[in-house]
Amino acid sequence: MKIKILPVCLVLASFQALAAQTLSLDELKAQIDQKVSSEDEFRKLLNDPDPARSIAAMELMMASGDPSLERMAREFGVFSSDPVVRRLAIEAWLKANPVLNVTYDGSATESTYFKNYFQKNSGSVNGDKQGFTSFPVNGYDEAKDCYLYAGGNSCAMRITDVGPSILISASWSPLKLGDDGYMRGQVNIYRVDEPIPIAIPVTD
Repeated sequence: MKIKILPVCLVLASFQALAAQTLSLDELKAQIDQKVSSEDEFRKLLNDPDPARSIAAMELMMASGDPSLERMAREFGVFSSDPVVRRLAIEAWLKANPVLNVTYDGSATESTYFKNYFQKNSGSVNGDKQGFTSFPVNGYDEAKDCYLYAGGNSCAMRITDVGPSILISASWSPLKLGDDGYMRGQVNIYRVDEPIPIAIPVTD
């Protein structure tokens, strides 16, 4: 087997190319400063003293297609003390067709049907009776006034003046957005006597 030896000129060229791709400390600092400065400017827009400008900035950033801007705007809205801003943040989040990652606390039930629900819905249950499902959202139905589950025309979530609610096991259940960025509530699962507490992260 012959061993190929690269010409010295090619070896040197490869080292030079590698060196050219390596950032110097000053270049790295400059890029960090630019990124931080840019993020600060966007945060100033979100914190504009004019509520209309602040809300417009949040909505446009969440529809920008830039994951960093979307997350920044979503967290601003979700953790806002203004209920109007919080509602708009949830609506913008749902318009982006997220995946509803739902955690169920079944620790208080003895029903065997609790596990059956997850078997039928491609979910899972651990030894502590914590259940998990993931439901993708796909679009908004104006006639039904709700956001739909992907793969069909069944409602997934809706938002009214009372707040958000989710449709699980053919029953609407109200949710409340907490200070930790999670929507929480209780759902009624078919043939399970006890209401089951659920939690859905909005900021993930």
